[in-house]
Amino acid sequence: MDDDRRVRRTRTQLRAATLRLLADDSTRLTMAAVAAAADVNRSTVHQHYDSVDALICDALADRLLAIASELTECPFADDRDRPPRQLVALFDAVADAAPVLSRLGPSASARVQHQLTGSLAAVLDARFRAGQRPPGFGRVRPELQADFVAAGLINLALRRGHADTARRLAGQAWRLIRGH
Repeated sequence: MDDDRRVRRTRTQLRAATLRLLADDSTRLTMAAVAAAADVNRSTVHQHYDSVDALICDALADRLLAIASELTECPFADDRDRPPRQLVALFDAVADAAPVLSRLGPSASARVQHQLTGSLAAVLDARFRAGQRPPGFGRVRPELQADFVAAGLINLALRRGHADTARRLAGQAWRLIRGH
């Protein structure tokens, strides 16, 4: 029992140190830097994580789940022209995370995008299976529609240009989701 508590405490330290380093533009994120910031030795970091990418994904997991949860109450079944506030909130949340996400290398970035897409797809799948899905897609399996919509939303949110606002992107995404 004490070992489990120690493992959780150490991982919490490592995740917190990773987030602090990601927020600091001047610091290069390495296992050694995380070890120093968490006040542990490098072998401790390697015991818990096989790569910096794995550590980054674990450190960002709560933030990614929070971003995905923005759509738990999105009224997909409503017939409205304007994007729901939950969809705008999703794009705002990704924009808020952009400074941290922009510091990731290609491998970590791909893992984080995959993790975020998976989290969002799980939220959407639950909603769609409960009947809260855009009309006109009854012949598409809910999990396929959830995967498709999640991938599209995350790709759009992560690749947005500086001129695009969260509301504008949400409006474009809403039209694509609704099929009109």
